[in-house]
Amino acid sequence: MSAPHTILIVEDNAQIRDTLADLLAAPTRRVVGCGDGRGAFDFLARSTADLLVTDIRLPDISGLDIARHVVAGAPDFPVIVTSGYALPPLDFGRRVHTLQKPFDIDELEALIDRLLGVSPQ
Repeated sequence: MSAPHTILIVEDNAQIRDTLADLLAAPTRRVVGCGDGRGAFDFLARSTADLLVTDIRLPDISGLDIARHVVAGAPDFPVIVTSGYALPPLDFGRRVHTLQKPFDIDELEALIDRLLGVSPQ
C-alpha cells in the first residue's frame, strides 16, 4: 500500500474542521487541520500536503491568499476553496476549485478523489 495522501484543511470553525477531518478520514488519507492561515503556512513550511481545502474567510489571512501562495510555488497543486457565499470561478490555477457551504460531503469526497486521481472509496 502506498503512503496516504495528506489533506490540509484550513477552517477557523473548530467544529466544522473536526467534523470534516472525521468524515474524510480513511486509510488512504492523512487529514491535518489548521485554524488559521498562519498555521497553514507553518505546516506547509515543515511538511508536505497533497491537497489543500481552505475556507475563504479566516481570522488572519484570506484562504484565497493561501491558495495563491501554494499555487505560485506549485501550479498543479490541487486546492478547494470553500465559502458560505457564492464564488465566481477562480482564475489563478487550473486545479483550484470552489465549493459553496453548506456542501454535501459526498460532493467533497468526489472532488477530492478526482483531484488526487484516486478511485472513489
